[in-house]
Amino acid sequence: MPSTLAGIAVTKIGNDAFDDCGQLTRITLPNTITSIGDYVFNECAGLTTFTVTPRRVLMVVFLSQLVVQILCHLISLSRLLTIPKQ
Repeated sequence: MPSTLAGIAVTKIGNDAFDDCGQLTRITLPNTITSIGDYVFNECAGLTTFTVTPRRVLMVVFLSQLVVQILCHLISLSRLLTIPKQ
């Protein structure tokens, strides 16, 4: 993700910006990001690498959203597994 776009600093990622973007496998957030909207990485099942290089503190909402999404993906994956009875 660029830190500037048309010479303007990228400081926010809007709601649903990458929603249902299964092709997205990794992203690096620049240190210019100060705010991230809701459901930004919702249904990004291919996202395996997430790098944050902040000099500023990101919104707590973003961090909690990320944890929830990771847990949802783990739950979805666990449904694919079958555990044989002993």
